Amino acid sequence: MKNSAALPAVVLGAAGLTIAGIAAIAAAKRAPGQQQPGQKPNPQQPPAANGGSKYSPETAAAMLKLYLTRSTIAPEDWGSKQSPNPIIADAQRDMGGVAVDGIYGPKTQARGAALTMSSWPARPAPKAAAKPSSTIPSNPVKVTSSTTTASSSKPTTPPKTAAKPKTPSASAPTPNAPPGGATVDLSAQVVTTERSPKQAAQALHAYVTGVIRSGRGATELGSKAARNNTVAVAQRDMRGLEVDGIYGPKTQARGKELLGIEFPSRYGTSTKIKPPVPPLTAANEQQRAAEGLLAYLSKPGADQGAKGRPAAYVKAAQAAMGGLTADGIYGPNTRARGAALTGKPFPPRK
Repeated sequence: MKNSAALPAVVLGAAGLTIAGIAAIAAAKRAPGQQQPGQKPNPQQPPAANGGSKYSPETAAAMLKLYLTRSTIAPEDWGSKQSPNPIIADAQRDMGGVAVDGIYGPKTQARGAALTMSSWPARPAPKAAAKPSSTIPSNPVKVTSSTTTASSSKPTTPPKTAAKPKTPSASAPTPNAPPGGATVDLSAQVVTTERSPKQAAQALHAYVTGVIRSGRGATELGSKAARNNTVAVAQRDMRGLEVDGIYGPKTQARGKELLGIEFPSRYGTSTKIKPPVPPLTAANEQQRAAEGLLAYLSKPGADQGAKGRPAAYVKAAQAAMGGLTADGIYGPNTRARGAALTGKPFPPRK
């Protein structure tokens, strides 16, 4: 995937992403010298390459939403001035357009919703401190409907027992409850929510792309010994898959069926996720042309050209390699020039 911005509107459902997985990604992609949460920029220090960002804004937003909607999120994970969350700070830096303070608030929520084109959870309100229970006096004052009087001659009415606190109803939200009416499956430590198979596939594509780009696809995308809960939730919601928490060929094929795009292999990169290309210079352009010619000549039946019948590929490569007559005929001079540029032996003419 050239850029996660090429994805359709990513409508992410809540999924169970472990703190260790997100923290590892955040720690791995923070380069030395990058701004930490709450830290003022140093004008004497040059910015990190690429602006300090490793992921596209859309991918960073997708990963942050998965982190914020997992079942095990704690109140301190939302970040504060006293204790900024580095995972949120990393996402803020990559998403852009918000302050990098490690605190999830309305601006970060709005920025994430704009990037993923989906609703985001609001930061839960802090719990109110419990009020101390009042003690009942031994001789309570009798209360009438009109006035309050104290009488020592009349027998006092027995004190009423303290009302039991109301238990929260099933519909009442809890501080760590996921948004959108989701329910928490505590046995599997995953969050369940209603979303379409296509939405689940979009969320999974964004998640696995980030993990694979960080170089940990082979170890973090599930195994028989340690299943990945995020993958398991996506498999369940995508339907038609065994929910084993392991990202493999069947899950990739189902994702491609739903979205019509390639899903990357956990053991490498797909054609959609290309490694950085070095800048073009005269020297490496000639070397690339020579490498291309060598690959072309290794194919069975490759046309090497002849007098009066030049080979188009050979002619184009000769022109790009430089120092050769572009006659479209593979001969000793072209062979020697290719070996000099690549440091590899070129085959003799057949």
